[in-house]
Amino acid sequence: MKFNPSQLLLKNGQSFPGLSPTHQKGVFHGEVVFNTGMTGYVETLTDPSYNGQILTFTYPLIGNYGVPGPGRWESKKIHLSGVVVSEACEKYSHATALRSLLEWLKDEQVPIIMGVDTRALTKIIRESGVMLGAMVSGDRNPTPRPSPYRGGKTVNEGTIAVSLNHSLSYKGRDTERGFVRGLTFVDPNTRNLVAEVSITRPKTYHGNSPLEGGSPGGVRPVRRQLSKDASLLSPTAHTPLPPSQGGLGRTKTIIAVDCGMKENIIRSLQQFPWTIERVPYNYDYTNDKFDGLFLSNGPGDPAQCTETITILKKALSAQGGSASGGKKPKPIMGICLGSQLMALAAGAKTYKLPFGHRGQNQPCMELAPEKGRGPLGAGTKLGPRERSSFSGKCVITSQNHGYAVDEKTLPKGWYVNFRNLNDNSVEGVAHETLPFFSVQFHPEASPGPTDTKFLFQKFYNLVSS
Repeated sequence: MKFNPSQLLLKNGQSFPGLSPTHQKGVFHGEVVFNTGMTGYVETLTDPSYNGQILTFTYPLIGNYGVPGPGRWESKKIHLSGVVVSEACEKYSHATALRSLLEWLKDEQVPIIMGVDTRALTKIIRESGVMLGAMVSGDRNPTPRPSPYRGGKTVNEGTIAVSLNHSLSYKGRDTERGFVRGLTFVDPNTRNLVAEVSITRPKTYHGNSPLEGGSPGGVRPVRRQLSKDASLLSPTAHTPLPPSQGGLGRTKTIIAVDCGMKENIIRSLQQFPWTIERVPYNYDYTNDKFDGLFLSNGPGDPAQCTETITILKKALSAQGGSASGGKKPKPIMGICLGSQLMALAAGAKTYKLPFGHRGQNQPCMELAPEKGRGPLGAGTKLGPRERSSFSGKCVITSQNHGYAVDEKTLPKGWYVNFRNLNDNSVEGVAHETLPFFSVQFHPEASPGPTDTKFLFQKFYNLVSS
């Protein structure tokens, strides 16, 4: 594959030179972020939560094990606006690989810039925060000024003129041909990014019957003890049951709201014997019959998801009323964006993190509710022994989000159930008495590798108990 000079231009006026494939022609806009993962680039590139972003890989060598078939992806395509790496491997080696990273990006029409000083770029983002950027293939004009960062160059913000001696051929490109003058940076967070990645029609999935030998992915579902005490919420509640004793068959149904859901979340939910109704982000499920509600991950600013939040508010309000009326409330679980949506629907606020959490080694600590009550139903109380199962457990998590819940705005009855140990930000919220809980990280992403798998079991136990 042949390459031409290219540039990554940042809104703060700095630029980074590099190389891009000769077939890559145009200007590509997005929010420049970084991911610290050493592996998992296939899963990262196909994660819908990256929609609208230009992703910088901090690990210096990407693509060495190639790209497997779509069955191992997190969605049907790459959602990124662009990829920035120090080095991309053209040669790869893995038994499941079908093509190289560069071939895959070409087929998906996703731009890449290589040879970038990603360490210097990451330092800028760490110090200044994530910022808008543009990837440009072609000669630059005017000549940039030196940057204090090794490998970085500075350009005149607002007066960038890039010569393009070719037609533009990619999605998300500038429409002007020939020259791009006074480049205007495009903010993807002003769009409803969730609407772009959510499914458009409901889909139905079936989990495993208790008598089946394993999941569609070849992993046997874990059967855990279904007790009425706090042990069903703890990672230590792992006593397997024989298939003849476990579960309730496919008699339970959960609604899974797709805000950009990763396929491994569906695979994780399919480990349990229930029916999964996967619905679009703006689907009103409040009048449907279901036993549990699941809120997925997704891209962008959670405050943009007004339709999803409005529907969820109705569901939370109905749940509170049913609990007070003596009916059993339906459990609700949220992951990543789903955690922020749950907090917003409850009345809290969110804010943008300086540079986000994107990687596979974020440490989080599980916290106990202050009043010693857990989401087992209204009025359920935990003793000291049970309460200790919530508190002080540290887990290694995989994360991909740029926003967080403002802890000070959480309404009465809600508490922080997980906290990030790097910056003390909120990593999950839960209700003190109702079976509502969420986590900001991805328990399905196997970072620990199984540190947080218990959360899916916890949700299943709440739905089926």
